[in-house]
Formats: sequence, structure tokens, C-alpha cells
Amino acid sequence: MSRSRKKRSRATIFLLFVLIAGLVYLYIREIKRVDYSQQSQNINEAINEALITLGITDADILKIYREEKKGKNKKWVHVTKEIKIPRDADFSRYQKGIISGLKGIDTQIFSTRIDDVQNTLTIEAGIQEMVMQTLIFKKIAAHRVAIIIDDAGYNKDKLSEFFEIKIPLTMAILPGEKYSKEIALEVMNKGYQIMLHLPMEPYGYPEIDPGSNALLTDMSGKKIRDLVKANIESVPGIYGVNNHMGSKFTENRKKMKEVLKVIKEYNLFYIDSKTSPDSIGYEVARELGVKTAERQVFLDNKGNLDYIKGQLQELIDIALKDGQAIGIGHVQKEMTPQAIKEMLPEFKKQGVTIVFASELIQ
Repeated sequence: MSRSRKKRSRATIFLLFVLIAGLVYLYIREIKRVDYSQQSQNINEAINEALITLGITDADILKIYREEKKGKNKKWVHVTKEIKIPRDADFSRYQKGIISGLKGIDTQIFSTRIDDVQNTLTIEAGIQEMVMQTLIFKKIAAHRVAIIIDDAGYNKDKLSEFFEIKIPLTMAILPGEKYSKEIALEVMNKGYQIMLHLPMEPYGYPEIDPGSNALLTDMSGKKIRDLVKANIESVPGIYGVNNHMGSKFTENRKKMKEVLKVIKEYNLFYIDSKTSPDSIGYEVARELGVKTAERQVFLDNKGNLDYIKGQLQELIDIALKDGQAIGIGHVQKEMTPQAIKEMLPEFKKQGVTIVFASELIQ
């Protein structure tokens, strides 16, 4: 064997030795980590018992996140729970209830914070500087509605009238229009919620035109997925998606499944605009585990003031009966901003709160 070949062989053996030693070190370091998963579980069980004592049910749990955490020489589980409580609830009652529930086990309350703007109480608990449980109690009105304003993107002129109302409206922006991106940035900067108003094929197409970047029933699954991704990425700051037109497309289970898979991939919610009574968008979203809801009332199919106010009253009535309701208006309808503004005293009088669309999804 030549001298150079011997040198390469020794170098290879040395590199293998270093690699194996590194793997052994990582393995030893991992097994030496103290596992606090059982303590995390004990705290979680104690908190669940405390929540039951406080009258919290599964229906009150808005979200649960579970995350495995690792420190220098330890590992544990961090659980976050978002919990809805009545709007007139006393935060101190929940704070005292959690502290009382944790007294019997080895744990610390690291912090309690009240946010008067978000109407939340946040409690963090754990041991040895490891946060194992974060509880977010959120005050929520008993009767809530969301008002979505569709078709933003064509022009900028009409938006100012909606901004002047100063309520949490959700703006649904069409992709690929002249002002889509500019409007999205303006809406975001003003603190409103943004949705993608995703164009889909209606009955009567092409005479009835859903606009650019529309999803069509003759498209392949790949074409649909690629187009949905492009549309999502073209509008900054979106929280969710609803359909623009789509009376034909939303009846097609196979095609809607392709759309909703992408929406789930981006961790967005989907609101079925129900442009067809036979739409299966909401149903398929539930099947796929996509956060979802559906529209109850179109507010301005007719453009006169009294009609729109009547539709807003119907929205109130549904919320009083069912707890929540979603209405859809349109940015180009001249009387819609005025109707909403004139009906605000009725919302307040009848105890119905207007919220962003994301607060009504399931």
C-alpha cells in the first residue's frame, strides 16, 4: 500500500472515531437529562381538577397546545390552554381557584398578568424555572357576531367609510387585483383582520366571471393546490380564507378537499360564504380538521338602507338564539357602512358584541 493511501486510511479512521465519539457524547448527554414529564403531568392534572371546580367544561376550552421542551440538563412538557369565561367574570376568582388547586403539589406560580385591552388573565406555573403550564382566561361575550366585508382590492376609495365606524370588521381581500397588496397593508396597519377572498367558479361561468386567479372545476389537483398557495402568498397578513362566488366549485367535494388541504398547511381558517345552499366547504373543513365556520346572513344583496338594517337585525336575532352569527357585506355597496353605523346602538342595546371572524371559528 502506498504512503499516501495509508495516510488517507488513517484520516478516514480518525474521522469515523470523532463521529462515533460525538454520537456517544450526545447520547450520554440525552440520557443524563432529568425527565420532568411526570411533574408536568401532575401539574396538568391538578389544573384540570381546578378548572372543573371553577365550572370550566370542555366547551370552554378554546385551544390546547402541547410542546416538549429541553434545557441544559432537563426536559419537560409545556401545555398552553386558552379558556373562555363570561364577559362579566371576575378574574380574581379564577386566579384564586388555580392557586388553590396547585397547593397540594410541588409547583410555583411564576406570573399572573391581566391585559385590559385583550380582556385576558394569563397564569404561568411550573417548577425550577420551567414553565409547564400557561393558562389564558379570555372574557368573551355571550352573544357575538362577525361582519366580513368582501371584495376589497378593486379600489381604495370605499374603505375609509368602514374604517370610520371603528369596530372590529374583518376585511376579505381579492388576490391579484390592482390594490390588493396595498389595501392589505393598510388594513393590517389599522388593526383590522384580513382574510383572503378566494375566487372560485360559479354556475354560469364564464358569463359570470369570478375574476383573476379563480379556481375552476376542470383544474387538476396540482393546479388547484399551486393556485391556492400563490393566492395565499399574494395577500400579506391573512388569518383565514373565504370563497368569492364559487356556487359550483364549493359543491365539489374532491376539489374543495384540495383547497382545504392547502389552507390547513398554512394554519389558516376557512369560512364558507355559502354562495350555494349545497356547498360542502364547511363539512369538508371539519373532516380535515381545518378551523371553520359558515355565513348566516348576506347583509346587502339589496342596496337600500332599510333592507341592510333589516339584515343586520336578523344577524342580531341569530346571535341571540345561537350565541353567534356571521354576516357578509360588500365594500362596493354604498349604504352598507351607514347601515352598520346606524345599527350599532341596537347591537349594544340587545347585548350583542361585534368581533373579528377568527373568534367565531371552531
